[in-house]
Amino acid sequence: MKTLLALVALVSLVGCGEHSATETPGAGCTDNAIPAITVTIVDALTSQPIPGGALVIARDGAYADTAAGQPPLYFMAYERSGTYSVSVASPGYRPWNLEGLVVMRDRCHVKTVPLAARLMVL
Repeated sequence: MKTLLALVALVSLVGCGEHSATETPGAGCTDNAIPAITVTIVDALTSQPIPGGALVIARDGAYADTAAGQPPLYFMAYERSGTYSVSVASPGYRPWNLEGLVVMRDRCHVKTVPLAARLMVL
């Protein structure tokens, strides 16, 4: 039994690669779910949050995720690296799109990519 527990502990400590700047070398990974992408959405002229919020979608191949959060900050694609296209839509504003956004991983989590979408009024 001790051998099995030691093996489980060892596997949990290795297995992900290099440590990030926010983690202690040799420490285990955290249980926190990290968003791959954060999007701050504001009106381009006023820099204020968009009234009524926005629909934010991130796509990577067949995978798609819609954002969760409160205006102006949205979170998406938790713990999923990949190459994304991100779209933002809100009534009364021009659509905002970004292609080819690459999200990488460190040894434990994705490295969050922050985006700023400044929407123009129609």
